[in-house]
Amino acid sequence: MEFKKLQKILSEEIAKNRQKNADLLYKKNTKLQLSDAFFCGEDVVKNRKFYEAIQKALKDLKNIFPEERIHVLDAGSGTGILGILALISWADHVVFIEANQQTLAWSKAFIEKIWCWEKSTFYLEDASKILLQKKYHLLISETITIDFQTEDFQKIIKHLKKYLFQQAIIIPESFKLSFTQTDSYKNILSQNAITRKSLWDFQEHTEHIGKDTESLELSWEARLYDGVSLKSWEAISFFNAKTFKKEKIGDEFIWGK
Repeated sequence: MEFKKLQKILSEEIAKNRQKNADLLYKKNTKLQLSDAFFCGEDVVKNRKFYEAIQKALKDLKNIFPEERIHVLDAGSGTGILGILALISWADHVVFIEANQQTLAWSKAFIEKIWCWEKSTFYLEDASKILLQKKYHLLISETITIDFQTEDFQKIIKHLKKYLFQQAIIIPESFKLSFTQTDSYKNILSQNAITRKSLWDFQEHTEHIGKDTESLELSWEARLYDGVSLKSWEAISFFNAKTFKKEKIGDEFIWGK
C-alpha cells in the first residue's frame, strides 16, 4: 500500500469515528487523549516526513542485519500510523505501545482492517516503563508538543534504548531548539539555538536572563533520519512556536511549562 492511499483511508476512518467516539475523545484517563491521537494521525506533512525517514532507516537496517527479521517499536503509537508506515516499508514486525486504552483499541481495529494484523503486537503499557523480553532494530516515537517537557518523550527514549541492538536506529535522531528572547514590547533581545546529538540527552534549559526579559519563544527542527527533518512550523499537530513566561529565582529565570 502506498503512503497516499494509507493516509486517505486513515483520515476517512478518523472522520467517521470522531462522532462515533465523541464521548471518548477527551476522556482524561491518560496523559494523551484519543483526540490527540486523531489530530496527529491526520497530519499529512508530518506523516510523510516520517515515512521518508522510516523507509531510509529500514533500507539501511536490512543491509546492517541482512540475515535478520527487522523488528520495530512504535512507542506512544496513537493511531498506529508510524508503525503502519514501517510495515508498508517492509518491516517484519512492529510492536505498538500505547497507554490509552481507547486509543489502542481504535488502532488495533484500524490495523486489522487494513491487513497488517499478523505482523503486529499491541501492549497497553506506559512506554517509559514497559519491560520487554527482546531487542529491536528500530525505535520510532514522537511528541505533539514543542517544549519536550509536557510529555514523557525523553524518558521513553531513554528507557527503551536498553532494548535496542547496538546498531539500531532511533527516529527522531536529534533536535535543534531555537530560542528568541523578547521584552514586554516584543522587541527581540537575543536569539540562540541548542542542538542535542541525542534526544535522551536533552535537559531543561536554564539561563541567566536580564530583568527586562519577559518571555522566551521556542521553535524546533527534528532531525528524523539521514537528512530528513521536520520543522515546528511545517506540521499541523505541532505548535508553530511556544512562549514561556519567566519565573524569577534569585538572579536567574528558568523556562518551563
